[in-house]
Amino acid sequence: MLEPKYCENIIVGVKFNKKFDWYLTQKDLWKMDYPKLYESIKEQYERLSFSQKKFEYDVGSFEYFCGTRFGIAVLDEKTADKFLGKINKYKMDTDKLQEMFLSSDPGDKVSFVPALYVDFDSRILYSYFPEPEDFEGFVPKNWTGIYKNFYGLIKKEFVYWK
Repeated sequence: MLEPKYCENIIVGVKFNKKFDWYLTQKDLWKMDYPKLYESIKEQYERLSFSQKKFEYDVGSFEYFCGTRFGIAVLDEKTADKFLGKINKYKMDTDKLQEMFLSSDPGDKVSFVPALYVDFDSRILYSYFPEPEDFEGFVPKNWTGIYKNFYGLIKKEFVYWK
């Protein structure tokens, strides 16, 4: 089982088809628009005067890059079913998360609080990621990405960190 790891393996609340679930995954899966992300990384390499060859060596082709997320270039309400099926083994029960949270060392508790809330039904991503990382800037077209504390949006039955 994957363990929460500060700013690497994150806990994400997901609402899809009116159903809410928690997932514990690697953070990189949640940059929803991979074409936009790929271009952003490419621009960073160009700004740093790195060669195209270095970029391709480090990042790979666009097809390879998308392959790191099951071939899903844009994660949205149309691809959510496929994506969530692929990460089903990372779905976490609220009681299990609470047990893990309560038994963790005080210094590790920050790793157990939710970092993202993705509402596929309303096409909105909330980020409360504890470090500068632009999840909200990589949402698909016709989606809203917001950096704010979303904990008040989680129904009490799913709150495990208090």
